[in-house]
Amino acid sequence: MAARSALTVTAEDVEIRHHLWITWTRIARNEVTQARSARVKVLNAKDKGQNWALEMEPEYMASLVAISACAHALDAIYGALKPLLPDTRASKSRRASKSRHAQIRSVLAEAFKLGNVTQRHWKAEFTWLFDLRDGAVHYNEESLPTVPHPIDGHGSQAAATYCMETADRAVALLFEVLTVLGSPDRARNDQVRAYSEGATRIINDVLIAPF
Repeated sequence: MAARSALTVTAEDVEIRHHLWITWTRIARNEVTQARSARVKVLNAKDKGQNWALEMEPEYMASLVAISACAHALDAIYGALKPLLPDTRASKSRRASKSRHAQIRSVLAEAFKLGNVTQRHWKAEFTWLFDLRDGAVHYNEESLPTVPHPIDGHGSQAAATYCMETADRAVALLFEVLTVLGSPDRARNDQVRAYSEGATRIINDVLIAPF
């Protein structure tokens, strides 16, 4: 009788890739939903003649997290795509930028076919988003003049900056990028196309469904 040999596979033999952009997108989506719910409570308090400013903290907190999560998701998409692109001298030169968001946009343009309109729009929106993200991450505590709030009256610059409107705008930008990430027909090379095909189901079924 021939001897049998068995192949033993241990946990150390298994490799798992974690798509962090999915996690950050889910956080952003959950938090913008919380910001919208908090806005309803603010408006209800305002309609009843109550001190609605006291109800603004939950909207501010949820918006702050949603905006930061959107920027983190875009950064994670950069980390996913960059290894799939040719590491040429020209590509390194294009990515050499003082701003992180410019590096992310450069990688997206190298990975996918983007029109001039999209690239101009993204330049403005990425700059806006990462300015808000940097303001939250690299915070300088100081006294600042009050500014108009999107609802009514004047309040802190923080509450006016991190609010439902800006959280919605940040999530809209992230979803624009995710739509491109889930478009394998726009990929510029086979590796990006394969990654895009794998991401399409998650993006369509989980992340961009109406909420």
